[in-house]
Amino acid sequence: MLVRRGLLHPGEITCVGDVRVTTPLRTAFDLARSLDPDEAVVAVDRLANRHRFPPDLLLNFGARYRGRRGVARLAEVLARAERFAGSPMATRMRLLVVAAGLPRPHVQWVVQDLAARTAFWLDLAWPCAGRAVEVNVSGVVRPGDPAGVPLGAPGPGRWWRWRTARTRGSMCSIQPDDVKERRCRLAPPVRNGPGACKTAPVRSN
Repeated sequence: MLVRRGLLHPGEITCVGDVRVTTPLRTAFDLARSLDPDEAVVAVDRLANRHRFPPDLLLNFGARYRGRRGVARLAEVLARAERFAGSPMATRMRLLVVAAGLPRPHVQWVVQDLAARTAFWLDLAWPCAGRAVEVNVSGVVRPGDPAGVPLGAPGPGRWWRWRTARTRGSMCSIQPDDVKERRCRLAPPVRNGPGACKTAPVRSN
């Protein structure tokens, strides 16, 4: 257990049962300035998703505590954060593919089959190119799940326009170089003429 001491504003304290704890926003602020850069993004993503707040709210803490240790890198962490990230592993994969040189993807991109009245949320997606990555830590694939479509293979029905790469099991050993090896198969194709995708998608919100 790592113990830290510091002054807290009354509005930064809440109670869980009989225990006084820091609010989700204050917790995210502390983690953003104390963890290593990638894990700081993972923590902010998870807290922002779980407690439904935009990460940019943490800039208020940066202004309040200007000069404190780690506050100078807060803006960099927030620039990489995504409040709609589906899981910590999805955040780590997003950071890996961006580090490998791919454009920043949309997160939790919805693909619908109106006829079947179903929808799936793709963890990472480049809609202009019809490319996606599904992070499947459990290894369990549901019928029709895009995570069950091998990279480069045409999917059944509604997935025919998408190429979906899937990850399974632990991601602890995956490095940017591993992603680079498959980059040419995920990279958006060059398109010309009307309807060309001229810019890479940046955010999903």
